[in-house]
Amino acid sequence: MAIAYVNTNELDTIGAEIISLAGDLETEMFSLYNRLGNVPTTTREWVGDKAEFYFRRVCEDKQKYLDFVTKIKEIGDMIRSNSMFIQSAIKDNINNEAG
Repeated sequence: MAIAYVNTNELDTIGAEIISLAGDLETEMFSLYNRLGNVPTTTREWVGDKAEFYFRRVCEDKQKYLDFVTKIKEIGDMIRSNSMFIQSAIKDNINNEAG
């Protein structure tokens, strides 16, 4: 089945929104991991060797989640890039038909 209609403006909006939401998620992730990292040393809700071990282990996963956010942003960028490519192809086709 062929695609008969693509709303490139909507694609661009969707891509931008994905990027924006991923940025919000990234901010929340930094905030969460900063908060967790401060528990045994700064805010001291739980102290001692076990607390330091636990929160050090929790913070080891931070990069995995940040990489995930980066991949989400790349998807948003790809959607926007594809939208621009489609717009360009449509413009070229119109110009070629016009002569």
